[in-house]
Amino acid sequence: MKKILVLIILGFSIFAKEAVDPKTKKLLIKSLETNEKLHESYFSYDVKKVVDVKKDLVKSLTKVEHKKIKPIIKNAIKYLKKIANSNSRDDNNKYYHFANVYLIRVINKFDLGEKYQAYYCPMVRKKWIQDISKKEKVHNPYDPTMPHCGGRL
Repeated sequence: MKKILVLIILGFSIFAKEAVDPKTKKLLIKSLETNEKLHESYFSYDVKKVVDVKKDLVKSLTKVEHKKIKPIIKNAIKYLKKIANSNSRDDNNKYYHFANVYLIRVINKFDLGEKYQAYYCPMVRKKWIQDISKKEKVHNPYDPTMPHCGGRL
């Protein structure tokens, strides 16, 4: 009986998110708030604003020092830095998607609360993170003709 109980507990612990120290959690939540601003800037798609908010997000993410999270964040930053005024919207969408793939790894693996959730649109094949306390409905930043296409991962 004890063995079965231990196996059940181990089974559930596989799905548990890893705790992070309060400083790291605060930095990551601040970064996710900035990412939400970037997400919102894609709806009006003023490329200057997108690039400005992207810079704020890079600055915020750079402050994260957690040894398990930093390598993931570095990959997100690599793609965020590619978002530029001179790019097409499609290219900036692609880089934003790849950055979000890495940020989604962070929110899926580490306990940052339930406020930020991952979404995916099968039509454009891209992912993003959305603040569900602000928007319960899907808000797809990638295609203005399909703003509510997609679902929570």
